[in-house]
Amino acid sequence: MSRCNFVFLVLLTVSNIQAQSIAQPYSFSAGLDISKPTFQTSGSDEGISHSSVFGYLRSRIAFKSLSISLALPFSHYEFKDPGARFGGLAAHSTFGNLGLDFTYTNHISAFWYKTSIRFKLPTMPNPDYPREWGFLAGFVADIENRDSYAQENFSYGAHVRGGVYVNQNLEFDIALGINNWTHVGDFDEIQDQLYILHSVNITVRSEYLNSFSRVKGSYKISDDSYPLNLKDDVTQIETGFIKEMSRFQILLSISTPLNYDFVRHSIKFGINYEL
Repeated sequence: MSRCNFVFLVLLTVSNIQAQSIAQPYSFSAGLDISKPTFQTSGSDEGISHSSVFGYLRSRIAFKSLSISLALPFSHYEFKDPGARFGGLAAHSTFGNLGLDFTYTNHISAFWYKTSIRFKLPTMPNPDYPREWGFLAGFVADIENRDSYAQENFSYGAHVRGGVYVNQNLEFDIALGINNWTHVGDFDEIQDQLYILHSVNITVRSEYLNSFSRVKGSYKISDDSYPLNLKDDVTQIETGFIKEMSRFQILLSISTPLNYDFVRHSIKFGINYEL
């Protein structure tokens, strides 16, 4: 943790350098993301229904090229089993692990890149099994951010994203990152989990609406399995639209996993406001 504190102090010091111009030296934005996943069912699951939602409360402050972001995840999961074959699980909601990101952005002519250092702090309350499974919606459906909903877990990673403006209406970018999970609870047998994150994105801009499509996923390169034993190597396609209105941005998208049987798709709504 001492290294994390050192990184935080260094970046915070850089961000506090006063601007030399009359322009405002920083900008602030806040947003909300809500996703509704639909789970796959099989013949043996007849009569069973899942009701779930997950998302994030986000805030971001930017000092020229450096930005600091906070994300508070939340998740709700409800399992209805009229026959009580699986004991029947009560509805439960929970907050997840607080996310803290430091991002540096730079533009070079038609090219741009972002480098990020990301942390997920172990702030999620420990669930009281077998009735409290609120974290499950986010954990199984938010492929890129499962560590936001992992119990007693501290994660950290580095990410790079770079893109090019092909013309005034078309943008292409790719991203690659590495993420390490460290269990901080009492179960010493849970080993660190190491993941590679990747995405390829295309954005088409117009006067009234922006559209995007991306292929994204995660690939685990460590050997040990997390206790819930879910599929670790998952790729999904996300397609959506972004509408910009003055200081507001509104997003609507749908994500579909290509090789993941548990989740059929997830619909996402997001709104962001820049002060």
